[in-house]
Amino acid sequence: MRKYIYIFLFLPLLVNGAFSQQTGDSLFFSPIDTLKTDTTRPADEVDAIIEYSASDSAVFDLTGQKLMLYNEGDLKYKEFELKAARIILYKDNSTLVSNGIPDTAGTGKFIGTPVFYEGSNMQVLDKIPDR
Repeated sequence: MRKYIYIFLFLPLLVNGAFSQQTGDSLFFSPIDTLKTDTTRPADEVDAIIEYSASDSAVFDLTGQKLMLYNEGDLKYKEFELKAARIILYKDNSTLVSNGIPDTAGTGKFIGTPVFYEGSNMQVLDKIPDR
C-alpha cells in the first residue's frame, strides 16, 4: 500500500510538468519582428498600370529592359498618353523615345509624329529626344 501512496503523491508533479505549455527558457525566446520587413517600393518600380497597344507589334527586350511599340503605338500611364509611329520605353531609367516614320511617298515629311496628352492638354512634337 505504501507504493501506491508514493505514486499518488508524485503523480501531480509529473503530470504538471508533462503538460506545461512553456517549452524551454522564455528568456531565450525571440519572437519574429514583423516590422523589419521593408514594404516600400524601389525607386525604379512603376507605381501605376501602363496600358499600351500597337497596330504592328509590341516587343519586349528583356536584356535591354525596354518595350518597343511599332506603328500607331499608344501608351497610357496615369493621366498621360502618347501616340506615335514608334515608341520605346526604357525601364531602367523610366524614360521614353518616340518619333514618326518617313512618308513612303518621298515627300520628306514624317507620319505618326508623337502626340502627347496630359489630361486635356495636347502637344504635337517632331520627336521625343533620344536617351
